Amino acid sequence: MSISARPVSEIYTPQSLNKLIPPEPSDHYAAWGYDIAYEVDRNEEAFPDGSNTAIYRIYPGGMTEPVWVTKKEPDSKFQLTVLLGQGVLIRAIPGGPPHLNKLDGNNPVIRPGWAYSIVNTGDTDLLIRDVATPAFQAGDDVELTKSQSHPGKGPLIPPEDMFYTSIETEQGELNTIWAATFFDTLGEAAAGRLRVY
Repeated sequence: MSISARPVSEIYTPQSLNKLIPPEPSDHYAAWGYDIAYEVDRNEEAFPDGSNTAIYRIYPGGMTEPVWVTKKEPDSKFQLTVLLGQGVLIRAIPGGPPHLNKLDGNNPVIRPGWAYSIVNTGDTDLLIRDVATPAFQAGDDVELTKSQSHPGKGPLIPPEDMFYTSIETEQGELNTIWAATFFDTLGEAAAGRLRVY
């Protein structure tokens, strides 16, 4: 079996008596080129206390789907740690251009209101440890690859020199606006043409 066919649990060993729990198999993860597992303590409780930990294994040429962090707690954060390989974190704030953060031991943080994707820019697997504080729950992010409609709303007129796309909440409210350069950067990453300093 090649290393690229092995699950996260075969290439990463959690600390102390912790273990990894894989989610249900998903074509979604395979389509983006990554696998994921969740680190839990010996009682299968989220780890560390008050948080939870995901381990991402992003294959060469792969990336995580772009999401917008919608966690309600203002002091929330996702702390990333590179365990193996090399990559880049693409992140943006509403209306702002993308920021490329080379993943090289600097442990970047992702905050509520930001959009992001993690891209493997190397020739080997990229292994990332992501600790969410407080613990991540369903609904704490929105995938930015799905079309949204704005029934009954007038046209959105951006500044002349910028193009934007928007996200609508389940309640039908226009919640935030993303500069098209964020999606252009994601497209470059998906095509394997992302230029990182």
